[in-house]
Amino acid sequence: MSLELLQPRFGKPGHGTAVLRTPAERLKIEDVPQAALARLRRALAAEGAPAAEGDSVAGGPLGDTSHHATTDAAGLSDLGPPAVDWTQAEELAVWHLRLLGYPDARCTRGGADSGVDVLATGAVAQVKHWAQPVGQPPLRDLFGVGQAAAAKPFFYSLSGYTPQALEWANATNMALFAYSADGRVLAQNSAAHMLAPSSARPGGGNLGFFEQARADRYRRELEKLRQEINDLTALMHKRTQSRRPAVRRSAGEAASLLLSASRALDGGDVLPPADRRREDFHQVVREALKQVKRLL
Repeated sequence: MSLELLQPRFGKPGHGTAVLRTPAERLKIEDVPQAALARLRRALAAEGAPAAEGDSVAGGPLGDTSHHATTDAAGLSDLGPPAVDWTQAEELAVWHLRLLGYPDARCTRGGADSGVDVLATGAVAQVKHWAQPVGQPPLRDLFGVGQAAAAKPFFYSLSGYTPQALEWANATNMALFAYSADGRVLAQNSAAHMLAPSSARPGGGNLGFFEQARADRYRRELEKLRQEINDLTALMHKRTQSRRPAVRRSAGEAASLLLSASRALDGGDVLPPADRRREDFHQVVREALKQVKRLL
């Protein structure tokens, strides 16, 4: 059996076509996610099946059986080595950091690492293979280590992050990633998306002119909304000191809305920079801030 993987010119973004050939027949499967194509290629390679040369997908020949960054339909993920346990998870983080441009990334197992699981020149990373989302304290600890070492901090979590952790990471511009047992790495905030290699972006390369313009607009809107939240939060705190019970009650309602608005921004920040779904999150925030202004 041989395998040929194709990327049709007008195919669905993030999808390709698999052509399986046997002595008796030829089977063509269309609209297959590229992550699945990569796994199929590696599985057949492990069985000794040859792969025919095809069009390139996500930065390399499809017939190549080595690891390449691959993207799903949303263009959000890299597919690396599996991470079934914590040791493999650290190896996945090493692989991903090398993909991001840190060729000397290595695990720190076996020594005093100050809470750092992966080291590289100019980068430190921590990996949490936990069943629950990572909170703010581990992020603060890693940030402090990075500051002391003049290195950029990266965080990898199996189960994502709490809203408080996302808020703190966005305020400090720390890149957050989540990963899955099959080796999929997902950017969790804007800082992580901006670091994604070109092969992990939609279309397998840099954003087009219109996509880049849309991404820049979303970034400006995000910064404006965050500043507005900060200004209204400061005003809300002043209102909580009022001697009038009605004013304090309104400030309490505003505090709840401001927290929801901040978390909505963080939720949208998980999406790629030019993803149109960001508009929905921004609209939710605008509506919440309108209510806050009426309350204050």
